[in-house]
Amino acid sequence: LPGKVQVVQIAAGSNHTILRTADVPSFVPGFGRGSGTVATWIGASGDTTFIHSQARVYSSGIILDCQIVANNETVLLFPNEVGKDYMVIRRKCNTFYQYSLGAGGLYTNWCLEPKYDLLWAFNAAEMRIKSISACLPRSQEAKSSDANMEALAKEISFLRAPEFMIPMVGEISLPIRQLALNLLSTAYVATMLESRRPSEQKVDYFAHEAKAPNIGGASAGRGFSSGYHRIDRFEGYGGGWGYSAHSVEAIQFRTSQDIRLFGIGLFGGRGEYIAKLKLYRLCAPDYEEQSVELLSESDEMLYECAAHEKAQLLFPRPVSIKANLWHVICTQVNGPSSDCGASGQSNVVGEDGVRFFFRNSRMSNNGTDISVGQIPEFLYLSEASNTQSPDFDAKNKATDASHDCISCAISSQYLLTISSTTIESLFRLVDWSLQKAVVEVDSSREDAAWMRERFMIIVILALRFLKFYICSLYLPRRRSERLEKSEPSSAVAEQMVQFASIVSSIFEIANEQQLSDDSSARVILLEEAVHCVIQCSHVLYPSSAVFLDQLAFLMSTPNRDWSLVALLGALLNHEYVLLLFI
Repeated sequence: LPGKVQVVQIAAGSNHTILRTADVPSFVPGFGRGSGTVATWIGASGDTTFIHSQARVYSSGIILDCQIVANNETVLLFPNEVGKDYMVIRRKCNTFYQYSLGAGGLYTNWCLEPKYDLLWAFNAAEMRIKSISACLPRSQEAKSSDANMEALAKEISFLRAPEFMIPMVGEISLPIRQLALNLLSTAYVATMLESRRPSEQKVDYFAHEAKAPNIGGASAGRGFSSGYHRIDRFEGYGGGWGYSAHSVEAIQFRTSQDIRLFGIGLFGGRGEYIAKLKLYRLCAPDYEEQSVELLSESDEMLYECAAHEKAQLLFPRPVSIKANLWHVICTQVNGPSSDCGASGQSNVVGEDGVRFFFRNSRMSNNGTDISVGQIPEFLYLSEASNTQSPDFDAKNKATDASHDCISCAISSQYLLTISSTTIESLFRLVDWSLQKAVVEVDSSREDAAWMRERFMIIVILALRFLKFYICSLYLPRRRSERLEKSEPSSAVAEQMVQFASIVSSIFEIANEQQLSDDSSARVILLEEAVHCVIQCSHVLYPSSAVFLDQLAFLMSTPNRDWSLVALLGALLNHEYVLLLFI
């Protein structure tokens, strides 16, 4: 061998010997740093040679010119060269995957969502933003078995636009109109999701009594899916909190009312953690920690959360906590150092009036006490929450609970409860937003198009609410024959005439060319109005005589294009009309 060759591994078979060199490719074509393939291990058995090799995916030139996007778990490389696949490297799994993008990927900028598992893409050539998730596509069988959810996904697809998203960073402020628009869209989506639940999982809450419950009766602080309240015993954050193999975080607490404890919140923020929860009750006669009763214990749970946030860890089932009895909640946390709380409080009042009292625990050997440490959050539900509404006026007797103190958490009962007041409020919302969008927006303002588009979206959401409520109150003939359902009140029946007038006013504005420009929001508004007429045609045109009278009126009226389109679309929903034209 030449003197400059460095041999790093030797393997011998029955009749041959293999040498693996470190620096000079020779003897075996296709191997070596110059060819893009490097042998990392060699072996021999009999007359057979084994070679373990690594192939270069990207050249150094491509790496220098590609886009690289990364977070704690994933590294993504997007080559700026036609025909090259992009690569995803899973750092914790030591694996990588390659995917094809085509020519469209050359003009795209990429960004990973810091909180959710999403990849955002911005195509500068098309001025288009899209998101890519890690969810696997469902099979055809799953799609066919879930037609209702597919229809719902299509119905709310326009709400995925960036305009409906709210940043998660606390320091960012948003205009009040943007927040109101997000709340309206969230209420609409929640209502649609609740209405699609299987019938065996819900009660028929479609009510149309004149005295429907006020929305303010919803339990304060309860989420749509969580179903519990939260209290935080810290007012600020500390520096950091370390853990050892035998460290225990614990705190004593008692409550002023009977509650059910679902779990606690724990700090994280710097990686993955493993925690186990235990709940004890202090026993008589001394009520000291030398005599305790184990009430509940969880398995070890893996959790991870962002900085200055809390991960919710739950017991296997809610635990009943009796009022004025001291309990000890303790947890063992394993993982890197985490955030911690500071400026702790000895007692905290929840939004439903339940007061929590805290004191130090001898079980805590890692520093957690009333003032600092872990266990910042308690997740609970008052035993009285299911039998009575919270007293909103308890905090502020001068505040009107029906306006300023309405809870942000609404149960399914209130989402699906319909009254004449609900419909009247939607009528006012449509009138107000339509007036703002068409008449009052000053075209000379820089944000005129932005404002007009937002008001159009409010009209669209209000129309969809009305369509859903009307079709729920007045079932189509085919469904009403199968279901026994009482007729709505006379007040609701009178509002159907007003609904027809509102839809007609939208068509009149469109026929006068005020809505006929190229704005996509306005086109969607007109399509939504047409769809409302079609879906509610069994209410707007209950008989063939009414339908023919309206058809004759439109045929003799100029500038009636959109109204005529809606009427002819409603024709498909009425078999008796088809018979008249045969």
